[in-house]
Amino acid sequence: LFTLLFSPLIPVSYSAFSRLQNNKEELKNAFFSSLKIMGFLSIPLGTFLFIESRQIALVVFGDKWKGIEVVIAYIGLMHSTGWLAGLNPELYRAIGRPDLNSKLLSLALIYYLPTYVFVSPYGLEYFCIARFGIAVIAMGLHIYFANRFLGLGWLSLARGLKYFIVASLILGAILKIIGVNSRLEGAAYLFISALSFTLFYILLLFLMDKVFIRNTLKLAKIGIVR
Repeated sequence: LFTLLFSPLIPVSYSAFSRLQNNKEELKNAFFSSLKIMGFLSIPLGTFLFIESRQIALVVFGDKWKGIEVVIAYIGLMHSTGWLAGLNPELYRAIGRPDLNSKLLSLALIYYLPTYVFVSPYGLEYFCIARFGIAVIAMGLHIYFANRFLGLGWLSLARGLKYFIVASLILGAILKIIGVNSRLEGAAYLFISALSFTLFYILLLFLMDKVFIRNTLKLAKIGIVR
């Protein structure tokens, strides 16, 4: 799901970053804007998958796939976090440092394998939680290099993504409360839940950051027209 959603952005981003590689300030702004668009989509999607994992498992997989909701929940969070650094490899290529991504992947083996070996005996849930934790560590390494080359550190990231995080957490908490007390289940509940989450998410963001929503809708309109 995440790959289908974000893959079209990758070649476009590389092209844009390459054109701006000699202008650090414009490259920084372009990368930060792209990051915000990724966060705008990935953070609420990951939150929704986590909160509604049981209903998704019930509708998509049925009763025979016991425990699959744990995978949906934590792998959703993992991809939501991981895709926040999804454009970093394109940034490294654009500035002439494609080797950084290979080095980071090699470095990941150092903590991937021991972590998996350690948590595997504790069961599927702990394995999925560990996988999510590894994604957070990997994102931290990518942020380090983004800060090194462009001056975009954790504080910049937090400021750029704060409204997406706040809106997603508020709506996630509301969905959780409604889900616990709702008698409706299955596809009907999931459809209403997804539609409500999407509409209220956009509404909350519009109240918190009108400029971003307006600019995003303009970009979407241009993309549809083209």
